[in-house]
Amino acid sequence: MITPLRLSALAATALLAVGCQTGASGTPAYLADTSKEALFVLPGQVAQALGVANVDLGPLAESQPDAITVRPRPGGPFEGNNPDVPMTFPLVIMDEDCFLQDPETGDLYPLIDVACIPLSR
Repeated sequence: MITPLRLSALAATALLAVGCQTGASGTPAYLADTSKEALFVLPGQVAQALGVANVDLGPLAESQPDAITVRPRPGGPFEGNNPDVPMTFPLVIMDEDCFLQDPETGDLYPLIDVACIPLSR
């Protein structure tokens, strides 16, 4: 079972190797494309950014999805109540690139081939 803390640790470890930006801050943003095609490939792109095999995403806000929620993995048949909670990553944009931002550490995880638009527009 991957807890949010373990997911954060795994993601941080994996992304330090591929260029996670620590301590940087970007401009709050939202997804530019919320078409079915774009949303179909989004879980794979989020999983790649976080350095995990796969993710289950929560529903996106209908207007200006400015954060992505990653649901915890379901508990196994021998587990009671699953203590894991969803993690919500705000989207930020820096130098035309879109990132997930860890709300606890501020670390940025790059989203490849995902377009974002600054919220200020």
